Amino acid sequence: MGIRYKIPAVVLAGLWLLLGVITAAGEETKPSPAVPTFPSLLEVLWTRAELRGRPDDRQIRKGIITPCDTMPKTNPARVHPPLPPRLRQSIREVRPAGGRRLVALTFDLCEGPGEKTGYDAEIVNYLRDQGVRATFFPTGKWMCSHPDKTMQLMADPLFEVGSHSWDHRNFRFLSVPEMERQILATQVQYELLWEELVSRLAAAGVEPARLAR
Repeated sequence: MGIRYKIPAVVLAGLWLLLGVITAAGEETKPSPAVPTFPSLLEVLWTRAELRGRPDDRQIRKGIITPCDTMPKTNPARVHPPLPPRLRQSIREVRPAGGRRLVALTFDLCEGPGEKTGYDAEIVNYLRDQGVRATFFPTGKWMCSHPDKTMQLMADPLFEVGSHSWDHRNFRFLSVPEMERQILATQVQYELLWEELVSRLAAAGVEPARLAR
């Protein structure tokens, strides 16, 4: 996982308290709904023990070559059109309605060439237990190395999954075709795991429409 340090429980608790204070600022106090430990959709495919993870999930292995070091050669089924010229090299921002002050939590799941990085279950478990929304940006190689963890994040309604290129290369030193391949290969890996997730849920009798892509 891109985050390679352990966050003490007291820090996580303080972060959650801060989120509650900022989100509630200027709003009426409302009773918090009960948050299930795990969304039922996840428990269709994985046991609670599998979702909680294991201590060795965080292990990082260096100097190894795996099949995931090779990018997929195919193109994604869904290719988005390029940005129009007027929006290129621009920085986009989001302004919440009513001037609300919000915090967005994002986590990078990095994995470069010749390594296999880990998965910090402690952070993910805390977010799930507290009902905190977050966005994860895995590399395509990380998704390839951690297919079940990726599908768990995809299936969780609390989380969004974005793209962090294939293997965390420095785009300043890549050609345009190399950059395109990094992005498209990652999308291919996402689609492969999405199709696998839909197939598993269908086999378990769950309608794919319950997934939020």
